[in-house]
Amino acid sequence: MNRSSNKDQFPNPRPMWLASVAGTGVTPESENIHGAFRGTFDLEYKDRVRIRLLAAHWYHAHIDGEFLAEGPPRFHPDHPEYEVFDLELPAGHHVLTIQAHAQRVALQTLLANEIPPFVLADIAHDDAPINISWKCKHLEAWERSGIRRSGLQGWVEQYNANKNIEGWHLADFDDTPWESPVAVDPFWKTLSLADIAPVGVGEITPGLMDEGMMAGQFRYLLDDIAIGFYGRDQDASPETATGRWYRFDLGRVRLGRPKLRIKAPKDAMIEVGISEALLRGRVLPWVYLSNSSSVWVDRHISRGGEHVYETFVPRGGRFLEVHIEGPPAEVELLQCQYMQRGYFGGPPADFLSGDDKLDTIWNAGVETLRACAEDAIVDTPVRERGQWTGDTLSVGLELVTTLYEDHRLIARAMRQIAQCAREDGLLPALTPGANRVCLLSYAAVWHEAAWNYYLRTGQTAHLHELLEPARASLRFFSNLLTEDGFTPGKELTFIDWGYIRGWDGVDLATHLFLRRGLRASISWFQFLNLPEDVKDCKDLLQRLDTFLEREIGAESPKELGYHITALAYTEGLLPHLERAFVVDYLKSHIMSCFPNNPDGPRLSSPAVSNPNIMTPYFSHFVFPILIENGEMDFVLQQIRHCWGWSLSEGRTTLTEVFDTHWTHSHHWSACPTWILSQHCLGLRPAFHLGRNHWEFVFEPGTLEGCTGKFPGGVHVQWKRSATGVEWMCSSPDPIAIHDTKGLLGETVLEGEKEIRLKLENV
Repeated sequence: MNRSSNKDQFPNPRPMWLASVAGTGVTPESENIHGAFRGTFDLEYKDRVRIRLLAAHWYHAHIDGEFLAEGPPRFHPDHPEYEVFDLELPAGHHVLTIQAHAQRVALQTLLANEIPPFVLADIAHDDAPINISWKCKHLEAWERSGIRRSGLQGWVEQYNANKNIEGWHLADFDDTPWESPVAVDPFWKTLSLADIAPVGVGEITPGLMDEGMMAGQFRYLLDDIAIGFYGRDQDASPETATGRWYRFDLGRVRLGRPKLRIKAPKDAMIEVGISEALLRGRVLPWVYLSNSSSVWVDRHISRGGEHVYETFVPRGGRFLEVHIEGPPAEVELLQCQYMQRGYFGGPPADFLSGDDKLDTIWNAGVETLRACAEDAIVDTPVRERGQWTGDTLSVGLELVTTLYEDHRLIARAMRQIAQCAREDGLLPALTPGANRVCLLSYAAVWHEAAWNYYLRTGQTAHLHELLEPARASLRFFSNLLTEDGFTPGKELTFIDWGYIRGWDGVDLATHLFLRRGLRASISWFQFLNLPEDVKDCKDLLQRLDTFLEREIGAESPKELGYHITALAYTEGLLPHLERAFVVDYLKSHIMSCFPNNPDGPRLSSPAVSNPNIMTPYFSHFVFPILIENGEMDFVLQQIRHCWGWSLSEGRTTLTEVFDTHWTHSHHWSACPTWILSQHCLGLRPAFHLGRNHWEFVFEPGTLEGCTGKFPGGVHVQWKRSATGVEWMCSSPDPIAIHDTKGLLGETVLEGEKEIRLKLENV
């Protein structure tokens, strides 16, 4: 099976949904119901067919009983995106089956409260449609629990295997009694092909940590599920035991669906909990920072004997616990698998320095990104699965373009952010699902990212496509900016966790993020030869600089603070301060913070505001300043110590902040991975200058040598000798290296497929 990469149009799209629903008080308009759809068709001979597919609010699709896809890729209600699959089928009778879940509540991934549930599919050969006969039925086995997992995610699943319809995924199933689906009015403005690869679903086997007998507290079926789950006695004796429990380790935080083969009596209850960390050695069946009550447990009712159960919607975490109620001698978990969902496989890039800590942290950054990559680069696969503008388009962009050749998740994020813009042009911080909050700083990051994406990839289509949203966004900022800056309290912003807003409520850091975005926008408009837009942008920049220069004045870093000092230095707005003075201040601040200072204040919650806080996220902006000023050894030691702390106690992905009470897998904490690849190997993608063009950014500190790869097969290795550094890169294609720092003695080095250098004073 292959995903089509061609431009595609969905001819005559006809969405459909259930005609009726079994069950008292349940209708096709009810929330949290599952529908089964069978599309049967016949092929006269072996043929290659194209399947176009989209369903909401979550679906699984099978072809002749074999898994095809799950989805949909998240989308704005006005702009759904379908997927296309090309596969070869033998002659004969076939069936495309789709199970669709109508959630009808606002999710971080999808506005399922605004989008009607529907199924949309067709099958074609050489663009000629194949006739499909559709039947549908309400799946009563998926009972309506009435319990949300949290205010950010969907429903606790309650599956009753006694009501299962056996074999409905197979072509020879008799669906004669089923109904024909009813048409759903198209609700979209545009319907287009999702320009990303299919999100992979692969089976992994978790490691069994422990197992034993359990005894539950007496409770009614509708008692709190999470409390009942955590309250079971896992040290029960054979005399008191009412079931068995099993605990598994997935190796790292992942997103996916537990798949269990179980032996249990009829009507026995099986509950599956998942969490990213253990509390007192147990899986924690709820999640913090969800702004609501939460239940991280799904429930299954056995039909008796051996059978397979898997959750329908992906669940994120690292540790699984399975509780099976029933006489211990009659219940057993025969097999536990996990159907992992992820966009990226192992990267074509790699990095080895001979320093075990650095190499481990580099790899942890890769695995953290992989954990956070599905149909979008998300903040975390556990609590939210939210596509946040500032996360995805800063650290995420740098990671993806350094590690992989497929950058489409970044381009899609920029497009979806533009689709979700407010009427006044302000770009949102979270898209395309619920809680579409707007943050001024993140809106500014979008402008910078659009230009950076061009610099890294050489792609230009987005610069044209996103031009009007960019203009509208800049008009918004122009209208908001007064001679005294942005009016305090009028709009929200975010700089960093622990950050304290500036004096008089005017946040200079937000203005500095806008300045970064304006500089990028000027380059963008100049590239497109749009002189009027360039002039408008420069005028806005001049107004902003007048305010910033007055407010910053001759202030010292101590008065400005860590964040403003770093951003202002990058923008060249601290001419009154010597570079060494600024660098020493930044280093001193970092060393005063936890985990460098074990007595430093802890970032224990989002409510903490303290000037002596450092975070993994903002290091993405600070470390480049230190590196360009000859402080790579300091940066390397920070990576070893602080990110080493993040991976202590057996963690294998990077914590959101330097505190374990937050999520344990957040891609915005992975800046060491791109920094080590780019600066310790020496190359940064500069494909705007041409294919396989790279900028030479070699800053290895006192490392003795490194070897590694970049996407496209570019391999770098170097070692230090008594006379300097012997550096070599090779590529399967001709390569060009651009020197902007005068290290090479030439502006551009172009080799056929290999370049060798001998560097002194490095």
